[in-house]
Amino acid sequence: MAVGFFGGRAYLLTPTDFPGLSHHAKLHVAYMRMLLHVEACFGQHLPDVALILTTSDTPRYVSPRVVNASSPPPRVPPLHRAGQPFEPGPYPIAGIGKSDFYPDLLLVPNFHFHMKLYDNTSLASIPAFDESTPWEERKNVLFGRFSQYRTNRNQADPDTLKAGRGGKGICYDENKICPVREHFIKELADKDKARMDVTFRRRVTMQKHTEYKYLVNLDGQGISSRLEQLLPLGSVVFKQQSGYYAYYYRTISSRLEQLLPLGSAVFKQQSGYYAYYYRTCCGRGCGTSPAPGPLLPGFLAALQLIADKKKCSMDALCNKLADADPMASVTKAEFVRHHDDKTTYTGVYRAGGPRTLAGAK
Repeated sequence: MAVGFFGGRAYLLTPTDFPGLSHHAKLHVAYMRMLLHVEACFGQHLPDVALILTTSDTPRYVSPRVVNASSPPPRVPPLHRAGQPFEPGPYPIAGIGKSDFYPDLLLVPNFHFHMKLYDNTSLASIPAFDESTPWEERKNVLFGRFSQYRTNRNQADPDTLKAGRGGKGICYDENKICPVREHFIKELADKDKARMDVTFRRRVTMQKHTEYKYLVNLDGQGISSRLEQLLPLGSVVFKQQSGYYAYYYRTISSRLEQLLPLGSAVFKQQSGYYAYYYRTCCGRGCGTSPAPGPLLPGFLAALQLIADKKKCSMDALCNKLADADPMASVTKAEFVRHHDDKTTYTGVYRAGGPRTLAGAK
């Protein structure tokens, strides 16, 4: 859909067959309403500009190898406000997701931000999500519900190629289609149901997701719009490292605690599955967040030292840790009065110890 601003007003520049667009028609209408809102807010301050809006989950039309052109050609107003003919096409293309293979594609906010009333239904509900299921009451399970979409990609794009467990390829049709969700569920979640409840079953509400400490986000046909709905829920969100990214990913990436590769018990490092830890504080007191925090880099460094000492790979060590029993039984020392009861201390220790006194001097 070709759109533009001329003289501070929003224009639809191409005849659009909305019935022929099927379910994408309402997505284009959402963008038209957004453009009208931009017109109302900024009006005459807007520069004259034309662009092509696409609602596809997968970038298709712009790349180093594909000519940037629109069909049919946009019909821009004959004169812009400066009284000179407007620059002819082709015009920039804007969409909801891209990879680095499409450097000149412009990213715009996902239409679901508007259609699902994100501010009211997600952000405004953060206190209710926290109060309904506190962290300590959430299930220690990785949870996810998905539609049976398969990821589409350009076969020449190295960033979006997918491999399965053990590095085995899972894509087909000349590597243009990758059943990422299907592979994750069959090869990982179904084999560890005690810790993962990830299926193609019917949808559940976002409120239901708050019953779980860990949530997973996997690509659909391309970029997934589920991530922005999961982040405000107060759980730890695991996101597939897909190669695709959206308008706001670079912004929230500054809030990432750490990119952590996990073993095959959760995600397989060689398969291209990784985990992002997001601290989704959103003004709720980050100090009480269960996210890994600044200790994580040191923890990873310690794991590497252990792996070196045991002469095994980092992946093998992570697998062993993931398979270990999280409960540990240790001997609890008995109470020793002269050590544990500080009221029995005498001399310098009764005053707090040598370091305290040295600091006072």
